[in-house]
Amino acid sequence: MAVTVNSVTQSVAAESNQPHRQALISIDLDASYPTGGYAVSLVGVTNADGYAIALVEAQPRADYRFWWNPSTNKLMAYVVSSDSVSEVSAATNLSAVTALLLNCILK
Repeated sequence: MAVTVNSVTQSVAAESNQPHRQALISIDLDASYPTGGYAVSLVGVTNADGYAIALVEAQPRADYRFWWNPSTNKLMAYVVSSDSVSEVSAATNLSAVTALLLNCILK
């Protein structure tokens, strides 16, 4: 019930009135999706102390869509079928989802 962080690329906003960092975090998902989503660590982000993920964008994979839940600070996975969208069931094997790139805005 954890993601594996493969790499982190980061930048700082160029404008002085936009005090945020951006991090591109490549992750692999695991074989047991936890209900409510995955916690994503800021390990590898320079000076991450005091920062939290405010927003995440991740590209869809197959029938899966990903959403950052700001109230729980977790990455949630949803499965899309022809007529519905629902959170992936607990313990679903998502280990085939590798190198998922998260475009994170840190606050």
